[in-house]
Amino acid sequence: MKHLVALLTLTGRYIFFIRSAFRKPENRNVYWRAFIEQCEEIGLRSFWVVLGISAFLGMVTVVQTAYMITIPVIPKFVIGMVARDSVILELAPTGLGCVLSSIVGYRIAAEIGYMRLSEQIDAQEMMGINTKAFIILPRVFAGLYMIPLLMILSIVVSLVAGGIAGVSRGILTEHQYRFGLLNDFKPSGVTMAFVKIFVFSFLIPTISSFMGYYAKGDELQVTKAATRSVTVNCVLILLADYIITSIMLDF
Repeated sequence: MKHLVALLTLTGRYIFFIRSAFRKPENRNVYWRAFIEQCEEIGLRSFWVVLGISAFLGMVTVVQTAYMITIPVIPKFVIGMVARDSVILELAPTGLGCVLSSIVGYRIAAEIGYMRLSEQIDAQEMMGINTKAFIILPRVFAGLYMIPLLMILSIVVSLVAGGIAGVSRGILTEHQYRFGLLNDFKPSGVTMAFVKIFVFSFLIPTISSFMGYYAKGDELQVTKAATRSVTVNCVLILLADYIITSIMLDF
């Protein structure tokens, strides 16, 4: 019962935190500059990590799919179909969300936690600044803008790298792989992927900001808050992934 009450209290505190954050900005130019900075932090600094992880995920998906398909009567282009659906429906949105929760989420929570520790937030509040809005809004909008772009990059790189791995190892021909990617393609899968990634793009910066904003104590406590934000983000991303998949597959 205690844990349930604590969870409900924390959830209510998070909702009020988000509500306070989404207010009209005091100075649009300041918020715009902060938005551009966060786009660079979230997008550009995660670019090479996303590129590398996506390439290896695509290659592993094709190789493992070929290993599992042992029945000769199954055509080779099925490997392309399985790789396409695996990447679009699950690996790109959910895998990318978990990776960015550990990269972007940890950085946001630690950054805001040290702002709290150094009393920068208190100083801004004394000047009449809505610190919740100033801290969270640029990060949320930057996440909603950059993370879907990273997902598109992840899908393209994964499928291209998977094709290169499959063709170079002699698993299937380029024509077979391309035919598998296009065969029985359903746009609803792409829609589901974007719904997932937009939800994840909202969860990562808001939860990380919340954890960092209410961090108390010394540097060790800030580090613990940042680590906790990664854990909570990953759990909620997987939970949201299940809920979204269950709802959208029923339609």
